[in-house]
Amino acid sequence: MLAGKTVRWEFHVARNGKTYDLISAPLKNSDGSISKLEIFRDITERKIAREKLRHAKEAAEAANRDLVRVNQQLTREIAVRTEMQRNLRLLEMAVTQTEEGIAIADMNGYNQFVNKAWAEMHGYTKEELPGTHLSMFHTEGQYQEQVRPFIEQVMKTGHHQGEDVHLKKDGTLFYTWMSVNLVKNDEGHPIAIVGACRDITTLREARESLRKAKEAAEAANRAKSTFLAHMSHELRTPLNGILGYAQILRRGRSLTTAQTDGLNVIYKSGHHLLTLISDILDLAKVEAGKLELVPAPVGLPGFLDGVTGIMRMAAQQKDIEFVSDVPDDLPAAVEADEKRLRQVLLNLLGNAVKFTDEGSVTFEIRQTCEVFKTSQVSESPQVSLGFEIRDTGVGMTPGELTKIFRPFEQVGDEKRRAEGTGLGLAITRQLVNLMHGEIRAESEPGRGSAFRFEIVLPVLKEAVSGRQIPKSRQVAGYEGERRKVLIADDTEDNRLVLRDLLEPLGFDISLAVNGKEGVGQAQAIRPDMILMDLMMPVMNGFEAVKAIRGIPEIMDVPIIAISASAFDTDREKSRTAGCQEFLPKPVKPDRLLVMMEKYMGLEWVYEETEAAPETTLPVVVSADEIIPPPPADLEVLYELTMFGDLGRVEEKARQLEDTDARYAPFVHKVCGHAREFEDERILKLLKRFMKSES
Repeated sequence: MLAGKTVRWEFHVARNGKTYDLISAPLKNSDGSISKLEIFRDITERKIAREKLRHAKEAAEAANRDLVRVNQQLTREIAVRTEMQRNLRLLEMAVTQTEEGIAIADMNGYNQFVNKAWAEMHGYTKEELPGTHLSMFHTEGQYQEQVRPFIEQVMKTGHHQGEDVHLKKDGTLFYTWMSVNLVKNDEGHPIAIVGACRDITTLREARESLRKAKEAAEAANRAKSTFLAHMSHELRTPLNGILGYAQILRRGRSLTTAQTDGLNVIYKSGHHLLTLISDILDLAKVEAGKLELVPAPVGLPGFLDGVTGIMRMAAQQKDIEFVSDVPDDLPAAVEADEKRLRQVLLNLLGNAVKFTDEGSVTFEIRQTCEVFKTSQVSESPQVSLGFEIRDTGVGMTPGELTKIFRPFEQVGDEKRRAEGTGLGLAITRQLVNLMHGEIRAESEPGRGSAFRFEIVLPVLKEAVSGRQIPKSRQVAGYEGERRKVLIADDTEDNRLVLRDLLEPLGFDISLAVNGKEGVGQAQAIRPDMILMDLMMPVMNGFEAVKAIRGIPEIMDVPIIAISASAFDTDREKSRTAGCQEFLPKPVKPDRLLVMMEKYMGLEWVYEETEAAPETTLPVVVSADEIIPPPPADLEVLYELTMFGDLGRVEEKARQLEDTDARYAPFVHKVCGHAREFEDERILKLLKRFMKSES
C-alpha cells in the first residue's frame, strides 16, 4: 500500500530527443518496511499530440477573434455605406430639386452631369446635355474672350465667381451669377469642374431700374436745389426793393398816420413773404442734409423770458391765458443754436395760440436729468431739458395727427389754414432731430394738444452777458471828407434802393450793372467801399472780386457781398473770393451801416431830435407824465427791440393803446422812436420804466 506522497515529473533526453514520464510512489510492506515503486513511460508521441492540440486551439481562438473583428468592421462599413447612400440620395434630391443650376464637366469641358434647373434654365431637357461641351452655353466670341480666361482662373486658384452671360437653346441671352470650383482626387490632381449657376436677369433689371431711379432722384434734387436758389434770388430781389423803400420812406418826417400805417402794412407783408421763403429754404436744406446747427453760448433765463414774453402778448390778444412753468434752478448758461431753438419754441407756441380760442396755453420746462458729464475726458457738464407745450384748443383727430409733420400739410378750418404755410411743424421736427431729440405729439378733438421733446445741452460755467445793443439810431451823416461807394448790381431796383439809402447820408455813389463794369469803375474812381452783388451777367460778383483783389491799386478796398442767395455755400465762396462780409437781400439798413462803420472807420452823425413829431398827438409828453404798461408787457417790448424787430415793437405798442387809452403817451413815444429806427432810445425808455416798476 502507498505509504507517502506520489511524485510525477517529465524529462527530456536530448540524446534521443524523447520525452519521458516518471511516476514515483513509496510503498509500505507487510512487515512495515518502506519500498519505492517507480513507473517509467515514453510519452513523446503523446506530448507532441498535446502540443499540436494546444497550438490548434490557440489558432482557433485567434481565428475566432479575427472573425469577430472582421465582422465588426463589416458592420461599421455597412453602416457607413448605408449613411453614404442615404446622403447621396439626399444630395441627388437636393441637386435635382434646387433652383440653382448645377453642372459637372471633365477637364476638357465636356458635361458629365447637369441637374434639371441647369437644363431648364438654358432651354434644354436634362437628357440632352450630358456629353455636350461647355461652349454651347456661350457665343463663340464670348467663349474665347471671357469663358476661357474664367476657367484658367479656376485652374490657378481652384475657385472663381462672378457675373456671366449665358446663351439659351433658342439663341437668347440672359445674365447669370456663376460660382465655379475645381474638384481634385486624393492625390491632388484636378479631375472635374463643378459650376453653380443662378439666373439674375430680373435682379439685374431691378438693379438697373433702381440705378436709373436714383439718378432721376438725384437729378430731381439738383433741379430742386437749382430751382430754390433761383426762386430765392428772384423773390428776394423785388423784396429788397419793397422792404428797402418801405424802411427808407418810414424815415420821413412829414408822414401822415395813414401813410405810416400803409408803409407798415407794406413792410409787414413783405416780411411775411420773406419768412415764407426762409421756411421753404430751411426745409430744403434739412431734406438735403445741408442745414447745420451753430451752437453758441446762450443765457438760458433771458432766452426763455424773451420767448415767453412774445407768446404772452400773443395770448393776450386772443384773450386766453398763457401759463409759463419755468424752474428757478435751470443752468444760467448753455451752449445751443439760439436761432433754431427759438424757431422751434415759437413755432410750437404760436400754433398752440393760433388753435386755441378759449382756455389756456401752457409752456412747461423741466430738467429731466441732473447736470452730468458725458465722459471722464470731457470737462463740460451737460443737462437734459424737457419742453412741453399744451393747449386747450380745437385738438386733432388721430388721422390728422399722423399728417401734421409732413411738409405743406395743414389741419383745422379754412381760416386757420390760411394763416400758415404748412411748413412750420415739418421744419420743427427736423430741427429737433438735428438737436438729437425727438418730438412727440398727443391730441384729442375738442380737448387740445400737447407737444413734447427733450434735448441735451452743454452747460457753461460762466453766465452769458446780454446782447450788444446795435447802433441803429437815425443816422444823418458822418464826420470827415466825403467817401465814395461803388454799387455793382444788375437789377436797377436794388441799385436804387442802396443809392437812396446812402446818398442822403453824404456818400458819393457810383453804379455798375455787372461785374466787368464794376471792376472798371473801381479802377477809375478808387472807391472807399464796394457793395457787390454776386449773381450778375457778363462777369459775376465772385469773378469781379477776384479781379479787384489782383489789382494793386485797389486790392485792399473793403468789399461787402450783397446777394439774394440764401445758401451758405455762396457766403463761404464770397469770403474765399475776398469779400469782408456777406449781407443777404433784402438788405437791413442798420446791419449795412454797422459794417460800413467798421470797415470804413466812420464816425456817424445822428439827428438831435428826441423823436419824430406825432401826427396824432402833437403835444410833447415828458417821461414823468407817461403811464407805462405792466412789467410783462415791458419785457415783451424789450425783447422785440433786442431782436431788432421794430415793426413788431410798433405793432405791439399800438395794441396796448387799444386795451387802455392811458398808455397812449407811452405808445406814441415808443412808436416815434421805432419809426426812426432808434432802438437804443426805446431800450433806454423801457429800462427806465422796468427799473421803476421793480
